[in-house]
Amino acid sequence: MREETAIAAMLDRGAAVSDREAETALDRLEAAGDLDPADREAVEALADRLVAGLLAGPVAGIENGDPEAVAAAMELFGEEGSAPMLADAETVTASD
Repeated sequence: MREETAIAAMLDRGAAVSDREAETALDRLEAAGDLDPADREAVEALADRLVAGLLAGPVAGIENGDPEAVAAAMELFGEEGSAPMLADAETVTASD
């Protein structure tokens, strides 16, 4: 059960980051007048694939019963949606 909670928390946080960063990029492209529907889909898909790729290893470790992976995920992401260590993380932009 703890494994499922850890995975759900990671995936929830990943989806939130993906959505936020894709929207930031899309807003900038739209403001520059350089956005069409195909570009929008491409940016959204890219953000989703990046997050999925980054989380694939940790999720596999949890699914394989690695207690250290579960503990690390719970420390970083907490219960679904709480993300204790990451709750105050800021968006990093290209200008940063």
